[in-house]
Amino acid sequence: MTAKNAAKPVDGPGYGVVSSSSRLCVVETSAMVRAMNAPRRFALLVLMAVMTGGTGGGPVTSAGAADKTEAAPPREAAQFDFIVGEWQVTTPDGKVAGENVLEKILNGRVVLESWTGSGGYIGKSFNIFDAALGKWRQFWVDTSGLTLDLSGGMVGGSMVLEGDRLHEGKTVRDRIRWTPNSDGTVRQLWEASEDGGKSWRVVFDGLYRRKR
Repeated sequence: MTAKNAAKPVDGPGYGVVSSSSRLCVVETSAMVRAMNAPRRFALLVLMAVMTGGTGGGPVTSAGAADKTEAAPPREAAQFDFIVGEWQVTTPDGKVAGENVLEKILNGRVVLESWTGSGGYIGKSFNIFDAALGKWRQFWVDTSGLTLDLSGGMVGGSMVLEGDRLHEGKTVRDRIRWTPNSDGTVRQLWEASEDGGKSWRVVFDGLYRRKR
């Protein structure tokens, strides 16, 4: 390879280098994505969509953005709109647990969550209605290293998402329920089970009140 065609490093997760051929870049990125486990692959694909403006195609090059018309989000994408906003979250005893900001991104298809706990704990999640599966999906990451890959949908007026994870060699099932109340508040109840759903313990119980 000559100096003229040598690959040049660029800043950006998931790429490393971009060669003179955009086709080679796509091949390199696709191989990397296939090598990841499902939760990390899902998070990376959402991140790539954010970086490319949600066009659904490859990275935008200097030649210009792809000329592609985006389809409107499915109607189910509005089911979680009740959680969108800026919130102060308190525990049942009235103590402030933290603040949560949830916003619609990517042409209204994704709810991006940004949580800041009162003790400095920080977490983020992507939430999207997966039309192919007919389910909502959430991928959560935080400063403790915890990851959650949940799925589900609306049950009796509440958004209910569940998923399994490993903790100290054991399978833990998480179930999180968000319920809008008549006064405009939202209750989030996070429960976990270590016996396949036979019994549950409360991990977090928070009441959301809008900041503005």
